[in-house]
Amino acid sequence: MGHIHQRELKNGETRYQAEVRLKGHPTLTAMFDRQTDAKAWIHKTEADIRCDRHQIYSESKRHTFKEAVTRYLKEITTSQAKEGHLSWWCAEMGPLYLQDIRPSLISEKKQKLLTSPNEKKKLRTKSTCNRYLATLSHLLSLCAKQWE
Repeated sequence: MGHIHQRELKNGETRYQAEVRLKGHPTLTAMFDRQTDAKAWIHKTEADIRCDRHQIYSESKRHTFKEAVTRYLKEITTSQAKEGHLSWWCAEMGPLYLQDIRPSLISEKKQKLLTSPNEKKKLRTKSTCNRYLATLSHLLSLCAKQWE
């Protein structure tokens, strides 16, 4: 559902902030000088999201998790521990497209991480699991914010 908020700037000008919030999708916002432009943007953006034409969603359909991990390892300096974390995640979710990675899937994989033994045949602790999740979180944040 789209909303328009009127904003008064410090210099006295009026701007209109358009916001699109649809269930299951991130909130999108944009600023406009005219209210009619904001309404048009809301209608177009909502239609694009519903028809899977919006750029954010189309990019996530083209790239797999394994591609994201490969790019992350090339561009971001990581420790050997993080590389180990990413290799585990890649083994679990590598062929999936980024759009298919949902919180429910991550929760399922987290349980598997806690209950499956590591290379030394020992179960991982909760703090180790949190480190794996932190590495995954950083990767997915970069995908969403910097790499779209």
